[in-house]
Amino acid sequence: MFRISGIRGLQWLSATILCVLVACGSGDSDTKPTPPDTLLGLEACVFNDVDADTCTVTTIVNFGAVPLQSTHVRRVRLTNTTDGPIAVTGTLVSSSSVSLSFVEDIPVSQQQVLLATPMTLQSQTSVVLTINLEAGDLEGPIPAEFVDVLGERGGEEAIPLRLSLSGTVERCITGYVDCDSNDANGCETDLASDIAHCGECNRACETDFGISVCVN
Repeated sequence: MFRISGIRGLQWLSATILCVLVACGSGDSDTKPTPPDTLLGLEACVFNDVDADTCTVTTIVNFGAVPLQSTHVRRVRLTNTTDGPIAVTGTLVSSSSVSLSFVEDIPVSQQQVLLATPMTLQSQTSVVLTINLEAGDLEGPIPAEFVDVLGERGGEEAIPLRLSLSGTVERCITGYVDCDSNDANGCETDLASDIAHCGECNRACETDFGISVCVN
């Protein structure tokens, strides 16, 4: 199920419905919409941690290993790399497990200011897209989720910027395990600090001639 936002997203949906109603592709070239042929011109730079100060230029947003039924956030800086303005008109997401918000490109230590679409990005200016992913209740790779950023250049619709989401849903995050088989408290044991479960469940740390501590 897709979810759209912004004026361009609504226009895209309306054009798709109209195309179905008039049987686009049935042989009448007058009814076929002309696809955009110009790239939007936004560069994506992904922050690998929500509080990170540096980012990596890529269109793959990797959430890493996430616990079952949890929500995780990634931030993506979108920079206008063209010589002219870009109108960001909306977004399209692949499922209801993904939610988005635009904020000003300022340090995360400052109060974040929410922005609405449509918005105009002048040349070499940027905005931050916050992506919230809700992990499901099934372990394994995150489904093929994506985010499309829709927009216009020179008043004409441009090819959207697509961000692909990746990661793995796991029962426990790295370093924690479920030693008591109690679903109510989840992955309760920290193998790096619990002296009753040193490195693995039910292996107590050595206590001879000293204080019990866990070491790698």
